[in-house]
Amino acid sequence: MLGSNATVAAMTPNGRYVAFCGTAYGALQSLYVWDSKTRFMVFTNSMKGISRLAISTNGQWIGALSNTTVRVFDRLNNTNRTLTTTAAYLRQGLHFSGDGRYFAYAMRPWPFLRSQVYIYDWQNDTNILVSRSYTNSQAALGNSDNPDISSDGRYVVYESDAASIVPADTNRYRDVFLYDQQSGMTTLLSASANGQGTANSESIAPAFIGDGMMIGFRSWASDLAENDSNGQESDLFALRIYSTNSVGGIANPPPAFSGELIYAGATAGQGPHLIWAANPGTAYQVQYKDNLADPDWLPVNGSVVVEGGVGSVIDLSPNPDHRFYRIVAF
Repeated sequence: MLGSNATVAAMTPNGRYVAFCGTAYGALQSLYVWDSKTRFMVFTNSMKGISRLAISTNGQWIGALSNTTVRVFDRLNNTNRTLTTTAAYLRQGLHFSGDGRYFAYAMRPWPFLRSQVYIYDWQNDTNILVSRSYTNSQAALGNSDNPDISSDGRYVVYESDAASIVPADTNRYRDVFLYDQQSGMTTLLSASANGQGTANSESIAPAFIGDGMMIGFRSWASDLAENDSNGQESDLFALRIYSTNSVGGIANPPPAFSGELIYAGATAGQGPHLIWAANPGTAYQVQYKDNLADPDWLPVNGSVVVEGGVGSVIDLSPNPDHRFYRIVAF
């Protein structure tokens, strides 16, 4: 029988496994996993000072902050790994990918003043910095935290007040970002709909919804979508990620690239010359719609050139009356 001082807890989505911290029979504080199907305690580990917990979907892996050390436990193989070698202060957000391989978390390593977002890869025993600067891949100059990870482990969404994560971030408010492990690209999700960089107010609390193809977050901005007259009130926004795989099914795509798009004029018989800030080593495709109600984005008839951190393309189609463009990074 557990004592009355059970504290932090986490549960699998189906409710079968519950990880929690508590005291049994007057002993020292311990970490437990309860199996509600068999009605047995299936894991116990004596630990002190546990303040945060997460458990994988299948109940095999448990992530915990014990005092100032971040650890991940594999209860089936009775192993554990320490993710931090120095004292760390864990920030909000602890999440496993669906198969438990990846573990997203945010921490502020002592003695640094800024928190950063990381992914731990259990298979390769490596930590990956997520909240990185686009100029040098080092930690961004700001606080980043509250991460969530997609079920397949490809994407991490998080919030940050750093100005160096993507180009053209005015850093007026806390923003929401999407990191793609496959491409190494980061996309600003809380971008202004009028193309002026970041939105005009704070965006926080991002999370993947359902199958990981949709992201929800809270924002006080009035320019994330048209006809938003929310004043000082916050709204909930949802972003759906679409693409098709080789057999025609839906799969997570590379994200659209958010940056400053510059119209540089046009010549007779051609569309505009488009220029944007580009990451070296990243492939881009420029797509268009003549009407935003059209079902599909089409590739621009022109070759993309990336030189010196600048991407450009000339739309070789005849000048349309109006055309909408977007940049996709691969």
